[in-house]
Amino acid sequence: MKSLRWKVVMLAVIILAVGVWIYFGEIGPAPPAAYPSNLARENGDVVHGENIDKLDRFVENLKAKGSDTVRIVTYTIEGDGILYDLFREDGKFTLHIDSTRDKYSTNRGIEVLKLRDICKRTEEGTTEYLVILDTGEELPLLTVDNR
Repeated sequence: MKSLRWKVVMLAVIILAVGVWIYFGEIGPAPPAAYPSNLARENGDVVHGENIDKLDRFVENLKAKGSDTVRIVTYTIEGDGILYDLFREDGKFTLHIDSTRDKYSTNRGIEVLKLRDICKRTEEGTTEYLVILDTGEELPLLTVDNR
């Protein structure tokens, strides 16, 4: 019985630690359920092409050692924020897609993808950022109109 109680206590501690890390992680506290674009910009997130220098810096420094993070926020037609958090830590590169604020999503939750690379393509007045998954598949991340 002690062994089971010990396992339950350890599981609770791990869950609490992960929750604290998510809330107070490298990118900062988790944004509120209503996360308007003006607040996202004030927090330094990449929104509607603003603060794009942070994403460019992340792309340029991807191969560097150490940790780095950047948050991109996009909005649904209804105005619900979807967060794309890029993490680089100890040579590992991941993307966390947080759609928990999307009231109309059928896939509400946080998806974690292992990434191989991120690339930036500029042509005909637009810049597109794509992530390359561990599987080699390309996933569009953000398109910015440069005009």
